[in-house]
Amino acid sequence: MRPILVLVVFALISLNTLSQPNIPTNLALGIEKRSLDSKKEFVFKPNSMLRIKTKIGNRYYSKDYTLSPKFIVMNQKDTILFGDISKIQGKVYDHTSDKISGAITVAVASPIAAFGLLDFVVEGDPGAGIVGILFGVITNAGIRLAGARKFRLSQNCNIKTIEQ
Repeated sequence: MRPILVLVVFALISLNTLSQPNIPTNLALGIEKRSLDSKKEFVFKPNSMLRIKTKIGNRYYSKDYTLSPKFIVMNQKDTILFGDISKIQGKVYDHTSDKISGAITVAVASPIAAFGLLDFVVEGDPGAGIVGILFGVITNAGIRLAGARKFRLSQNCNIKTIEQ
C-alpha cells in the first residue's frame, strides 16, 4: 500500500511540474528604434531599475520584473501589456560612447556654469549670468546623456522581448 501511495504522489507532482507553461526565463527586454535610414536596438540590463508609464497614466517602478513574449509583470502583481506602454526608462547595454561624452560634457560645462553664475552674483555682470545659465543647461544635458535611457514608444519605436 505504501509504495503505491508514494508512486501516486510522485506521478501527481510530475504531472503538475510538466503542465507549467513553457516561458523561457532567459528573455531580455529590448527596444527597436527606427529612423528614416537606420535601425537601432537597445537591450535593457536585467535586475536594474525599470520605470514604465502606461497610456492611461499609471506609473510602475521596480527592479523585480518578469518578462513574457507579450507582457511584463512588475512587482509580481501588475501585468502590463507591451501595447499599453507609452514611456519606458532604464539602463541599457553598450552605448558607452554616450556615457563617456555625457561625463566629459558635465566635467567641462559645470565649472563654466559655476564661475559664470558666481561672477553674476558677485559683480552683477548680466553676460556672465547668461553664460552660467546656458552652461547649466548643457550640464543638465550631459547628466541625462550619461544616465538611464528614456524611450517614448510611438510609431518609430517598438518594444519586444529578445532571447539571450
